[in-house]
Amino acid sequence: MENLTTVVEELAKATRHNEKTVGCVTTTDIAKMYNMSTKDMVSFLRDIGILTPRGMHLTPKYIGMGLTLERQCVHFSLEGQMKSHTYLVWTQKGKSFLKELIGKYN
Repeated sequence: MENLTTVVEELAKATRHNEKTVGCVTTTDIAKMYNMSTKDMVSFLRDIGILTPRGMHLTPKYIGMGLTLERQCVHFSLEGQMKSHTYLVWTQKGKSFLKELIGKYN
């Protein structure tokens, strides 16, 4: 198990990082709004050039538009090792952008 000070510091860092993502929604949340699976939504966003072919990253054309942020998740392995990863979340601007975009394809 990681030492307690390190764990507390990492959790505090993740909490501070995630404060700016309050009000953001996940790709799964967006997919549910349109009765789609997350896999289908990601495939759609890749097909139309919003997301890169691999991973969950915006293509260069959409970076810097304020559509997404990254949320950090901290968890522990079965061996007690602390692990951290980030994932993409959509801002309210991003959610509105996708709503308009999906409307064009319906």
